Amino acid sequence: MQAGQCAFDSIKAVLFDLDGTLVHSSLDFARIRREIACPEGVDLLGFVDSLEGLQKQQAQQIIHRHELEDAYCARIVKGAPELLTRLDDAGIKTGIITRNSVQATRIKLDTCGISITEVITREDAAPKPDPQALLRLSQAWAFESSACVYVGDYLYDLQAARNAGMHSCLFYGADVHKQALPDFAKLADFICVDFNYFETVLIKYLQTRA
Repeated sequence: MQAGQCAFDSIKAVLFDLDGTLVHSSLDFARIRREIACPEGVDLLGFVDSLEGLQKQQAQQIIHRHELEDAYCARIVKGAPELLTRLDDAGIKTGIITRNSVQATRIKLDTCGISITEVITREDAAPKPDPQALLRLSQAWAFESSACVYVGDYLYDLQAARNAGMHSCLFYGADVHKQALPDFAKLADFICVDFNYFETVLIKYLQTRA
């Protein structure tokens, strides 16, 4: 992280989504939607939250079952361990903000050997795109939100970063980047397809704003 270090100095923290960003996920959201009768285009967690009584409990159990099955099969994304080490060596704070349950999150972190300690799940704060969780970490570290980057692979991640006033990075990894970029990619401040080059694309982005 030597080259362009001056440009990188303005960033104090890099926060990450979990599924599809730091770890590979095989969650079948279409199947989950069918099983809980969630309409297409409706936020899954928002839909479950709108249910009541036994119906809500059953929907939560279905999602929990799928998440646990996925958690035990989690694999870390190529380049992620090295990036986390480089950020740590540079004194950059790191954290994870995920819409996963705390149990599934812990299993994934243990399975993939991810040692980040600052982790916020949907049980801890309002789920993305609400910025509450992102701001909680930046405020705990006494950092301006503009000194933080949030990295994720989905629309809610980019919206949460924007809502929090943070820089947003769309991670479009090697397993999907040959496909056309999704429409929501235009919301990202910059795009990374390989964590081995994360600092390079971040510095280039920051230089365009200087």
